[in-house]
Order: sequence, then structure tokens, then C-alpha cells
Amino acid sequence: MSSKPLVSVIVTTYNLEKYIAECLDSILNQKIKFTYEVLVGDDNSTDNTTAILKYYEDIHPEIFKVTYRSRNVRMNLNMIDLIQKAKGKYIAIMDGDDIWTDQNKLQTQIDFLEANPTYSLCFHDAEICNSNLEFISLYSKRHPSIKGRFDFDYIVYLNGYLGPTSSIVFKNFKNLFPLWAKKTIDGLETLLFILLRQYGNYHFLPEVMSIYRKHALSNSADGNYSKLAAIKTSIHNNKLFYKEMLFPNYPVFYIKKILYKQFTLLGYSLRSKKRKENLYELFEVFKMLFYFFYVIITKTKYLFFYKKAGSIYYQ
Repeated sequence: MSSKPLVSVIVTTYNLEKYIAECLDSILNQKIKFTYEVLVGDDNSTDNTTAILKYYEDIHPEIFKVTYRSRNVRMNLNMIDLIQKAKGKYIAIMDGDDIWTDQNKLQTQIDFLEANPTYSLCFHDAEICNSNLEFISLYSKRHPSIKGRFDFDYIVYLNGYLGPTSSIVFKNFKNLFPLWAKKTIDGLETLLFILLRQYGNYHFLPEVMSIYRKHALSNSADGNYSKLAAIKTSIHNNKLFYKEMLFPNYPVFYIKKILYKQFTLLGYSLRSKKRKENLYELFEVFKMLFYFFYVIITKTKYLFFYKKAGSIYYQ
């Protein structure tokens, strides 16, 4: 057997004692023809999650490599650290409360990527279920964009919301994450969809091969996200992405699309019933709009021509 795995499976956990065994078993049940490793990052769980992980590590030491964090670092730093440690040619992402339901899932995706070297990422449809695995909807029904265009500007327009986390398999690129990525809070999979488009096209498989479990727990110490917390996280991440990656490298029509999205968000704020959330989001949106207009006014070159940055820009 090769000492270097072809695939690295990344699993993030935080207080998932109810679900983590099902998750890991669904990985072990995969029918594959290649070597793989499973890198697990436990974000300082306070329940029985670590004991369960140690059991799997003891039973399958050649497969499982677990990082037990001494303090909570949040989901994004947890996942970035694991991705940077991955030895595989390809990386598969798995949330610790999700399940792979098709035993041929990994082999199917790896076969496609091996046969199509111009593609950097492959993902598929999934079931959305509650904590008891009762069916709610197909992911593609809730998010029709999963079947849409995969050109760079459209992915940016969607803020990277394309597919369920546990459906993603992508090529392992060195130095994938810019330094500012570590300042993001949650939702790293959306940033992955944006960053990986620099390196190749995407392929969507319509087969339903996993379950996205929707429940009150989370892979973060802030688990029960309030709507306000979700708004804060989204705005924080967007500001970083726009300021650090988008504005220095792309023309004004991208900025116009972002402005449109922010005005849509502003309208949603005005309709919000919760005053605290309404005021906070309203304030943040106005700050964002001020920054956008500042960029348009002061960097007038964006009004006249495109600035292409290496392989980042895609038509």
C-alpha cells in the first residue's frame, strides 16, 4: 500500500456525541480502490465527542488522525488547519453531524476528477434532514443555484453558496488560503467555492449521496446561532472578501452586483420584525455601501477597464 493517501477526508467536530459515530461509520463504509486518511479536528468539545474519537483512533490508527484542540478556535480555523495538514491529492469535506449515504460516493467523485484534470472540484446533491433523519427537502430544491452556472462572477454573486459541505471533493492545492481567510469566522465552504474556481471548473453530480443534518447543535462553540449572530458573521466575512480579494482585482460590474445584493439586504432589514437585528444590520449595510462608493469614486480605473490578476479572473 502507498504511504501517501490519494484522498484526505476532513472532519470537523464540536459537541457532536449524538452524531459523530454515524458520520465516521459512513466514511469507513465507502467502497474505494485507493488509500485514504481521515483528519479530524475536535474544537475543544465539552461532551463525550473526544472519547468517541479516541475509540475510532484506537481501532483504525492507520486511517484516523485526530487533533484535539485545547481551546475553541471556531470552525474556519479548525478546517483550514486540517486542510493544510492533508497529504492527499484530493480532499473531501465532511461535517461531523452529516452522513454519506452512497457507498460509492468517494469513488465516483475521484473517478471524475482523475478523468477530467481541468476540473478542480466536484460536488453532488444531498438530502436535508432533521436531527432524527426525517426528510425535509432535497438541497437542490432549496438552492436551485446548485445546478446553475459555475463561472467565477456567478459564484461571487452567490457569495459561494453552491452545494452542501459534505458533498465537496476538490484538488489539494498548496497555499490555497490567503492570510485574510483566517480572519473569517464560519462558512469556510463558501470561500472554498470561490477560491477553488481560480484553478479549474466545477462539476455537479445530480445523484443524492449524503445527508445534511439540520439541527440546533453546531460545529462551533457558538452553536445556537441567533439570526443576529448569523448576520454579523456574514457581513464580517463579506467585508474581508470584498476588501482583500475582489476590489483589488476586479472591475466595476462586480461592484455593481454587490451593491445590488446589499440593497436587497437593506430591504430585508427594513422588513425585519426584531428591532435589535434590524438596527445592527442597517448600520452595517450603510457602512458597506459607504465603502463601496468610496472604492468606485477613488479608484476610477475600474470604471474604464478590467484589471486581470493572473489566473484569478474567469469569463
